[in-house]
This record gives sequence, C-alpha cells and structure tokens, in this order.
Amino acid sequence: MDYQQTEKPDFKPSTSIKMRTVALLVSLLAATFLISVGSAYYFFWPNFQQIEQTSAEQNAFRMHSSIYRELENLHVFVADWANWDDTYQFVKDTNLDYMRSNLTATTLIDNSLSGIAFIGAQKQPVWAQNFDLLRHRFTRFPEEILHLIQSRMPLADEGLAGFVLIGDTVTMLSALPITDSTRIAPPVGAIIFIRPLDIGFLDKIAERLKLHYRTETLVPDPADRTLTHPLGGDQIQPDARVIWFDIPLVNSDRVYRFHVETSREITDTAMTALIWNATTVLVASILIFLAMYLALDRQIAKPLIQLSQQIVSMGRSIDCDPLAENRTDEIGLIAHEVNRMQDRILSLAVHDYLTGLPNRRLFDDRLDHTLDRAERLGKQAAVIFIDLDGFKPVNDTHGHQFGDELLIAAAKRLRGITRKSDTVARLGGDEFVMIVELDDEEGGRLETVCDKILAALTDPFLIRGQEVRITASLGCSLFPDQAREPTDLVRMADEAMYGVKHEGKASWRLYRA
Repeated sequence: MDYQQTEKPDFKPSTSIKMRTVALLVSLLAATFLISVGSAYYFFWPNFQQIEQTSAEQNAFRMHSSIYRELENLHVFVADWANWDDTYQFVKDTNLDYMRSNLTATTLIDNSLSGIAFIGAQKQPVWAQNFDLLRHRFTRFPEEILHLIQSRMPLADEGLAGFVLIGDTVTMLSALPITDSTRIAPPVGAIIFIRPLDIGFLDKIAERLKLHYRTETLVPDPADRTLTHPLGGDQIQPDARVIWFDIPLVNSDRVYRFHVETSREITDTAMTALIWNATTVLVASILIFLAMYLALDRQIAKPLIQLSQQIVSMGRSIDCDPLAENRTDEIGLIAHEVNRMQDRILSLAVHDYLTGLPNRRLFDDRLDHTLDRAERLGKQAAVIFIDLDGFKPVNDTHGHQFGDELLIAAAKRLRGITRKSDTVARLGGDEFVMIVELDDEEGGRLETVCDKILAALTDPFLIRGQEVRITASLGCSLFPDQAREPTDLVRMADEAMYGVKHEGKASWRLYRA
C-alpha cells in the first residue's frame, strides 16, 4: 500500500477552560448527589423496614386477636345459656315450650350459629340440630362433635372452646356443663354451640380491621417450632409483607393457617421520600449551576422555564387552556401527554370506573337537563331505580371479580336498550338508575321501558362459561306528576324499588305515597 506523507495541521484545543470548569462542577454535582442519596439510604432505610415489619406484625396480631375474641364472645354467650334455669329444666324434662321459644331458625340466624346440641347427664343427645345458614334449613348435627364432647364429659367448669374441622369447614366450638343459676346443683349435661368460621365471617372481620388475608388448612411440620408462637413467620412480596399464623384444631392434627397481607405503603413512602430528597438535591445543584452558567445553557433552560410557567398556570387556573403543543421535541411531547392526562382525569371524574356508565355526578347533571327539557316541552320524565336481585349470592359464591364481570355485562345490556335521549347510570354496588323522557311512541311509554329492562336482565348471563340468572326490582317516579325536584324523584324511585323487593322482586312499581 502506498502511503503519502502529509503535513500535520495546527493544534486546536478540543476543550476550553470554561468547559473544563463545567466538567469539574458536574463532577462535584454528581458527588454531592450520590453522597446525599447514599447517606439518606444508609441511615433511614433500615428504620423504615423495621417500622413496616412492626406494622405487619401488628396487623397479623389484630387479626389473630379478633378471631379469638369472637371465640371468647361465643363462649360467653354459651355460658348465659348453660347457667339458665330454663335450659337446666329443659335437659331434665325436654320442655316443648323451651324448644318453641328458643330452638328456632330465627335464634340460629340472628346469632350466626350453625348448630346447637344438648347432651344429658347420661351422655345421650337430648336435642341436637345443625342449621344451614345459606339455605335456612335444619340438618343433622355433626356426629364427630357429639362424640368429641361425649368423650370429655363430664366437662370441667371452664368447658371447652376452640376450633374444629367439620368436613372441609373450620368451625368455632363452645361447650359448657349445664347447671342452674345457683351453680349448686350438679351438672345435668352439656350444651354445645357451633359457629362457622367461613369466608363470609372472616371477610367481615377483615373489613372491620381493613386488612387483606388468605387461608389454608395444612398438616404442620413437627420440626417447625414457629407453630408454637402466635405469629409463625413472614414473607416479603413486591407489593405486600405477609405475616402468617396458625390456629390449632381440636379434632385434627392439621392447623388453620392465616396469611395476613400488609401493603408496603411504608416502603413506598420511604422510596418516595428518598426520591424527593434526591430530586431536591439534584434540582438545587442544577439551579446553582444554571445561575453561574446561564449563558452556556440558555438554549436548554429557556424553553424549560417557559414550559414550567405554562404548567403552573394550568395548576392555578380553574378554567385553563391546554398547554401549547407547538414543539416537536420532548418538551412538546410532555405538553401533549399532560393535555391527554387532563382529558382522562375529566372523563374518570364523571364515569363509573368499572362499567363505564355515568356516575352519580354526571347522573345528577343529566337529570337536571332532562327535567328542564321536559318542563320546556311540556312532557313527562321518569326516574327508574334498578336493583339486581340475586347479585349478592353470586358475588359471595364466585368472588368479587366474577361479580364485577356480571355487573359489566348487566351494564352493557342496560346501555343496549337505552335510547339516545335517555341516560343509564350506576350509583354503586348493584344499583343502577335510568332517566327516561316519556312520550306516546312505542319506545317512550313507562310500561314498555320497564318491561324491556326486566327482559334484558332476566335473560341468563354467561360469565366465565357459567350460566348465571338474576332478576331486577324496579321503582319508578314521574315528573312533574309526583315531584319536581330531582332529589325527591330519586328518593321516590328508591322507595318504590324497595316496595318491589318486599312484594317478591322481579317486577316494577310506580311510587305510591
């Protein structure tokens, strides 16, 4: 290869002193930022983790205590019956009046009991019935529970209180010796109350405590010493810290394990605080840097300042114009996305997040407009309150996600039979409401609208491959015949709906004073 000798060009500095100064300040800025963030993480992060761990343990202990408090309350309730003279006499002579007055379905339903049994002094059942709280019917009392108490008779004064496994269901058990109110006479037998510790019961406890949990029944490892402690162990997940504990079962070698989940809000708060700390330090350093070298960064700083001024104006103005989208770079992209976010927030503010129907806020606005229009044109308008019959059992049986899908399907059907001039909205839960402008046309008569609603909701729904049947109860009120104020119309429709509920459901009724 032929090389030709060339003359070297004159030396030209690739950087200036100013640029070297900039590089030095940038290095100091980075060092200050890293030291600040690192020290904050080193000194504060472990404390936040410890606080979160303590909070999770407290939540688990609250769940643990609440469950045992329910058992204690049941035991106190049984003690009232066990020391009652009428109970004492009933076990001796099987008084029918006692049975008619106390051993009824109402007694078990009101006290959430799934069974009551009386055992005589000879260990023979005097009266024993189980009760299905879902179907409201008496069934055979569990033999294993009778045998358990019979094997321990005569019971000690403190009786027996604990948790038992009946089939696949964990149940609270309380048994006490039956004595008279003086407690002088010898016991004449034993009384047994059982109350299911089912998901519905536990959900009420968790809702009261504002906790999330899950359960499982398992055979414990004998080598696992944590089972002897109230709180067994913990597990850290990305979005929750889980503490579990076990409840021993009186009639089984298995345990009922509870996993109590505590959201990692403290960790999220700590991370946010660290980020804000880092951001504050970084912004402060950059502002100092920009103040010293404004001339060098004018082309970058100026548009950012202009954009920030526009965003501040947007935050301070109630009725502000959208950000200007006159740039094609990243600043224009930010303005565009902020405008889109503002539109999305406005939409979410007036629509139900689950079904996409208008929410109560938009419903009130459209009701006002409909009544004004009806007043102006001399027409009638109706408010129809819709409540889904049978939704709660479906939701309790199949879960909330299944119930949500059913609500979405019901909303879709209601939307499909609604005219453009009318409005259907969801107020919450399984309650919907419709605004209808009435006229003499085929689709504008109240009877026709109500029949269409009932027909649409009576047809079976197919949810996750399962056929689900529900009905609806409708209450109606008329403008201006019955009321002129929107709140009165909604109230009357609501009361009419409850009248339908009491009369047998699956129908509609106009408000009657």
